[in-house]
Amino acid sequence: MNEEQIAELFENLKRGDVEARRKAVEALKGMDSPKVLWPLLTAIRDEDEAVRKLAVEAIRQFSTRELATKIAAKLGAPEEEGREEGAREMGAPGWQSLLDTLVGMLRGSDGFTRRTAFQFLSFMKSEKAAEQLLPLLSEDDLSVRRWAMRVLSDMGRKETIPHLIEVVREEQANPRMRWSSMRSLARLAGEDALDVLLEMLGHDDEEMRKHAADALKPLASERAVVPLTEILKTGPKTTRRWVIEVLAETSSDRAMSILIEHLSDEDPAIRRTVVRGIANLGRAGAASALIRALEDEHPDVRWTASLGLGKIKAARPLVEALKSASPETRCLAAKSLGIVKSPECFTPLVRALDDPEKSVRKEAARSLAGMRTEKAVPVFVRLLEDSDRDIRWLAVSGLGRIAAAAVMDPLEKAARDQDELVRWLAFRFLRGRSSTQRK
Repeated sequence: MNEEQIAELFENLKRGDVEARRKAVEALKGMDSPKVLWPLLTAIRDEDEAVRKLAVEAIRQFSTRELATKIAAKLGAPEEEGREEGAREMGAPGWQSLLDTLVGMLRGSDGFTRRTAFQFLSFMKSEKAAEQLLPLLSEDDLSVRRWAMRVLSDMGRKETIPHLIEVVREEQANPRMRWSSMRSLARLAGEDALDVLLEMLGHDDEEMRKHAADALKPLASERAVVPLTEILKTGPKTTRRWVIEVLAETSSDRAMSILIEHLSDEDPAIRRTVVRGIANLGRAGAASALIRALEDEHPDVRWTASLGLGKIKAARPLVEALKSASPETRCLAAKSLGIVKSPECFTPLVRALDDPEKSVRKEAARSLAGMRTEKAVPVFVRLLEDSDRDIRWLAVSGLGRIAAAAVMDPLEKAARDQDELVRWLAFRFLRGRSSTQRK
C-alpha cells in the first residue's frame, strides 16, 4: 500500500462514520510502513472504544517488527535532525507535534491510551521531552503523575526519586507499578535507596519482599550487611532465602561469615541458596565451606556445592575430596574437576578411573574428555578395553575431541567395537576428520 492510500485511510479516521473508522484501522493494521503509526496514534484517541482497541492492537503488532526498533532509535537520537526524521517516518508533521500529542495522551481517560503514550515517550530520551514531562509530576490527577514518573525515570531523571519512594510505600498503588518503581529507585538513587528497599524487605506481602530483594542486589554493599543480618534472623523462610542472595552480592568478608554460619540451617532450600552465595562470593574460606557442603544430607545441596567448587576453581580441595569415603562425594568431586580443567586435575582424574564405583569412573572419564589434552590419549586407549559400554563410549568421546593424529588408530579400532553406540560415535568422529582433511 502506498502513501496515498495511507493518507486516504487517515482521512477516513477523521470522519463521523464509526464503521468507516473501524475499517480504516483494520486496513492499517497489517501494513509494514511506519507511516501508519501517526494515523494509529490518532485512532487511539477515538471516541469509539472498539476503534481505540483496534489501534492499540495494531501498534503492538508493529512494535514487534525490526522496523519499529529503527524508528525508536531515531526518535531518541541526540541530534534534532535524527529525531525529526524519525517523526516524519511515522507520518507525523514533526517531532514536536509528536511529543505534544503523546504528552496529551498521558492525560487520556483510559489505560491503553496512556500505556501507548508511555511506550513512545520512553524512546524520546531528550531534554526537550523531559521539560514537557516534568510539570506533569505536579498534576492533580494521580494517574497522570504516575505515568509521567514512569517515563521520566526511564529517562534517568532524578527528579522522580521522591515520587518513586511515594509509589513504593503506597499500599493502594498497583503492585506491578510498585515493583517497577523499586527497580527504578535502585537505579536512580543508588545507595540512597537502601533504607526504603530494606523497609520493603520486611513487607507483609511475599511478592513485595521478593521484588525488594531483586532491587537490592545491584546495591549490595557493606552498609547493607548489618540490617540484612537482622532480617535474616527473624524473617520468614522465603525472605531469608532472598536476603542470602543479596548478601552474596556484597563482596564482604562479613557477609561470607554470615553465609557460612547458615550452612547448618534446618531448611535444605536455605542451605542450597547459602552454598550458591558462598560460591558467588568466592572469598577466603569458600572452598572449605563448599567441601563441607559436599557431605550435606540433601542431594540438591551436594550438587550445588560441587558446581560451586568448579566455579571457584578449587582444584586442591576437590582432589582431596576424591579420597572421601562417600562414593557420591568422590563422584561430585570428579565432575567438578572437569569444570576446573587445570593441569593439576589430570593425574587425580586418571587415578579416579580405577575407583571401585562405576559412577566415579564415568565422571572422571567425562572430565578428562572435556580437558581435550593429548596427554590423555594413552588413558583413553586403555579405557577402550573396559568391559563397561559407557566407559568405552566416554573414551571415544575423549579421543574424538583431541586434535592429534595419534587418535586415528584408536578411533578406527573403536569403530569395530561390539557395541553399536560406541561404533556409531567412533565412525562419526572419523567421518568428521576425513571431511576436514579433504577441505
